[in-house]
Amino acid sequence: MMSRFRRRAGLAVIERYRVTHGQYVPTMFVRNAAAAGGDPGPLRRVQHPAGRARGRALPVEVKRRMIDWWGPVLVEYYAGTRASA
Repeated sequence: MMSRFRRRAGLAVIERYRVTHGQYVPTMFVRNAAAAGGDPGPLRRVQHPAGRARGRALPVEVKRRMIDWWGPVLVEYYAGTRASA
């Protein structure tokens, strides 16, 4: 687990430790998609919130770019985290 997201370091961790599962927020995908390329490694499932995270929803074109790069490993989840606020 990383204490802070850094695009290059995150991709290096996936490769070095052969990470198979992860959880991202839209901002992380936006940063990764901007530098798409290379082998995504052993990723089998990467989940992300379907709604807004930090005020941003995941743009369709960014998700498409990530799927083109990482394959069909992205899974959206829905939750009512704001319902309890």
